[in-house]
Amino acid sequence: SIHPCPFEALFKETPELYLDKSYRDGNSTFFFLTPEEIEQGCERIKKDVSSGRAVEVVREFDRRAERADGRVSFIKAIKP
Repeated sequence: SIHPCPFEALFKETPELYLDKSYRDGNSTFFFLTPEEIEQGCERIKKDVSSGRAVEVVREFDRRAERADGRVSFIKAIKP
C-alpha cells in the first residue's frame, strides 16, 4: 500500500513507519538506495526509537524549523 505524504518531515513523529517495507516500497525516497543502505538505516531507526534518541531528533528538528520561520528547505543529495 502507498502512504501519501507531501513532505517526509510529516513522518518525523512516527519514524517507525520507515521500518514498514510496504511504506518504503511506495515511497520514491528509497528508490536510489541499496538494500544494504535501507537495512542499515532501519537498524539505526530501531536503535533511535528504542533508546529515545528519535524524540531528541524531533525536538531538534522542531527547534530549527521555528528558527527558520517555518520555511521548508529542500536539499538535493547526489549519491556517488
